[in-house]
Amino acid sequence: MFGRIDLRTRKILAAYGLLVPVLLLLLLIILLPEVWAIVLSFTNYRLGRPLSFIGFENYRFMFSDDRFWRSLVITLIFVVASVGVQMILGLLISLLLAAQFRFQRLWIALILSPIAVTPSVVGTMWRYLLDFNIGPINYLVQQLGFERQLWLASETITLWVVVMIYAWQSIPYVFLFLYPARITFPRMLYEAARIDGASSLQCFQFITMPLLKPVFLVAMVFRTIFAFRTFGIVWNLTNGGPVGTTEILSIYLFREGFR
Repeated sequence: MFGRIDLRTRKILAAYGLLVPVLLLLLLIILLPEVWAIVLSFTNYRLGRPLSFIGFENYRFMFSDDRFWRSLVITLIFVVASVGVQMILGLLISLLLAAQFRFQRLWIALILSPIAVTPSVVGTMWRYLLDFNIGPINYLVQQLGFERQLWLASETITLWVVVMIYAWQSIPYVFLFLYPARITFPRMLYEAARIDGASSLQCFQFITMPLLKPVFLVAMVFRTIFAFRTFGIVWNLTNGGPVGTTEILSIYLFREGFR
């Protein structure tokens, strides 16, 4: 009895021992910088100058700044809209490709290709494509008989354009979560459902989505976190403009903290 307990204890200790390096790494690169950032928030920190404690003055300034609240609202709209588009289109593409098509690997490679493009390149590329004067998209719009649009300089549509561009680059990450999970589902479940007279919609509702739900939720949490942290794509596309309509929190904090 004691031998079994000792063996079990050794296994538990060995497992925790393997986790220690990872936990220490997370402590050094995540927790300590976050704690230090919280400490700095109560000071009037300036690079190269001594610290002095000012209490909640920074928070008072931030919460009384109309730009902060506007940036917060814009960020919430950006996150909800972009994550919603990512999850819906990522799910649809995953289900579509799970049906197996000709040139399957080619389609998968094309879907994953935006991952290889950095935010700075994405911003530069789409700024050219959407340029009012020389952009191919405006040229096609004009050829279809419509007026050219200020895609990245309009107070009404620019935020939604940025949402779609960000979602375009982020859909492959959702696909990487959902597609591998979907193709592992046993075919016999769907064959049995078909024999019982289930439609495609019912198969999705009662088989696919319940099995895919845990992975779907994990993907949504990750994409939400990354959407809140977005900076590069929005900055390269609009610099937070026009008139602050795309100034999300990361851009607001960058301007306040570094400019």
